[in-house]
Amino acid sequence: MLNRLEARREKFIFAYDGSITSVSIGKIEYLKYFDREVVARLCDGSYEKTRETLKNVLENDHKKMFLQISRDVAVNLLWIQECRKGYVRMKASQRSFKISVRRKKYVEDTYLKYLRDRVIENWK
Repeated sequence: MLNRLEARREKFIFAYDGSITSVSIGKIEYLKYFDREVVARLCDGSYEKTRETLKNVLENDHKKMFLQISRDVAVNLLWIQECRKGYVRMKASQRSFKISVRRKKYVEDTYLKYLRDRVIENWK
């Protein structure tokens, strides 16, 4: 898994209305697909947009830091505060997202593995 320092080096490119912005993966709290756009909510409260599908954006997540929890939402593992009872709550925004029933076990297992890997990484 990617640590916070490495996440700052990895970038997503957002192109929207003639503007191109490069954003560190570590600064993106979550991605939400809405109205044929992917909106990235950054940890500082700002937003970036692109007219791509969520699937296309996630294909550029080579370090697998984003966890797709429903058809239209992917959350950054770095910014999850809590995962329980079918919901994920984010640290910066305190926003909660419902995990789709179909993805619930996968999301819980992936997040648990991520937490275990971080504990081991910090322990070394």
